[in-house]
Amino acid sequence: MIEIGAKPIALVELARTAYAGNGEVHYNDGAEGPHEADRLALDAAKAQMALGFRPRWSVVQSVNQAMAWYWAQYDGGADARTLCQSDIATYESHWVEPAHGH
Repeated sequence: MIEIGAKPIALVELARTAYAGNGEVHYNDGAEGPHEADRLALDAAKAQMALGFRPRWSVVQSVNQAMAWYWAQYDGGADARTLCQSDIATYESHWVEPAHGH
């Protein structure tokens, strides 16, 4: 689960929605993954405090970009390298000023 605003949302639901609502999700019993898989979380707060890091894209935008890439490459046959270069350029164009003091 991730939290956007005050609303927790399953990452898989964001991805399914970003995939034009056409993504089919198959859940299993979870026995195949590592034992901590249901407790993993990402938090950039320490990187922000220590390095002044700030994400350039929101979680929603990141998922949308990833699904657009997948759609274009897998379903559309676009060249993966070209897609990657385009996404890197787009990402780098979204500069966020570092936090003061870093």
